[in-house]
Amino acid sequence: MYLKLHHFIALVVVLVLASGRPVWAQAIQTPAPANSAAASAATPVVTGTLHGHITDQTGALIPGAKIAVSTAAGKAVGSAVADVAGGYQLRGLPAGSYVIQATYAGFAPFVSTPIALGVGQTKNIDIKMAVEAADVNVVVTDEGTPTVSTDASSNASSMTLKDKDLDALSDDPDELENELTALAGPSAGPNGGQIYIDGFTGGQLPPKSAIREIRINQNPFSAEFDRIGYGRIEILTKPGTDTLHGRAFAADLPAYYSYQYNGSVGGSLSKNASFFFSIEDRETQNDNTYSIIGGPIYNALSNTWALNTGTVSGSLFSPSNHLDVSPRVDLQLGAKNT
Repeated sequence: MYLKLHHFIALVVVLVLASGRPVWAQAIQTPAPANSAAASAATPVVTGTLHGHITDQTGALIPGAKIAVSTAAGKAVGSAVADVAGGYQLRGLPAGSYVIQATYAGFAPFVSTPIALGVGQTKNIDIKMAVEAADVNVVVTDEGTPTVSTDASSNASSMTLKDKDLDALSDDPDELENELTALAGPSAGPNGGQIYIDGFTGGQLPPKSAIREIRINQNPFSAEFDRIGYGRIEILTKPGTDTLHGRAFAADLPAYYSYQYNGSVGGSLSKNASFFFSIEDRETQNDNTYSIIGGPIYNALSNTWALNTGTVSGSLFSPSNHLDVSPRVDLQLGAKNT
């Protein structure tokens, strides 16, 4: 029995040696390690997140604002749009330094300073946008609109009448004077408005056809005036011209009114002199009517007085004539004096 068992063990050893693969070698064999690329692909990369809210300077939310994120080097890495609550969120950002930009119509663009984001880090970055300042250019031009000026000739009550403004005034010199006095308003002194004709007072008001322009309260505080120039009416007559010209007209009105004739002529006297001549004649046929109810009546024929109990009426004619002559001569003494 012992010999048989010994031979059996020897047979097993022979068979194992013949196979060339030791049993203990198989028992301690381990798998070869995987390559480095496969190992790194199996390792997950952890990323960070940037989020926050966008508001204006008053704290009101700004939904719809556009967000752009780029690296500190300027490479764009993501974008988003603020939701109805003004919030934004950007995920999947590797560790690094980022710059956030926000834009919205009516607001100045927002650009953050570089923000450091670590591995797997989440940062809350709230953005406050300022209202964009609009460039406003104001162009001031002189279009004849009222302006504030310290110039004495720019006082609010001044006016200049010529051309069509003169045509609107009365042709009757007495009525014309009343109209000008009313336009000038109260004067600085007790004597009312003062009329100057070509710089002189006390003259006869010229016919309207001889007037070039009328200045009222033009320069009230000028040192050249002997008193404050409020109520001052300056009448400038027409100068002569280099060619002969003139005009005439007559106004034919019903009886007991006024007949007015006017004519003017002007021209050159020499190379340095000119003249202007105007003449006006007015024939006023006034009829003063009266009506007396009761009272004493004088009888010129009998040189007696009588008591009248009825009504006595009649009229008295009072015609008048007014002739106005306005000559003017201009002489040029030099380049700056006339």
